[in-house]
Amino acid sequence: MAYVDFSKELISEMNTGSGYEVQVLQCIANTVGRYYSVNKISFTVEGIPYASGHVLFKKDEAFIVDLSISSELK
Repeated sequence: MAYVDFSKELISEMNTGSGYEVQVLQCIANTVGRYYSVNKISFTVEGIPYASGHVLFKKDEAFIVDLSISSELK
């Protein structure tokens, strides 16, 4: 598992709906997962589990890397 900590500006500047937000997070998870050869990514914002109003993570909850999505976009 990889751990990725963002600044609060990721959420405030993303300015998307829930569907696009999940897609952005999935793309980040896939990129980090492929680079570090891991299959789970834990997202936090300034040390606190990711929570945007649309997407909420519990402590140590992880996004699953799904590289089949990336291959569909080629």
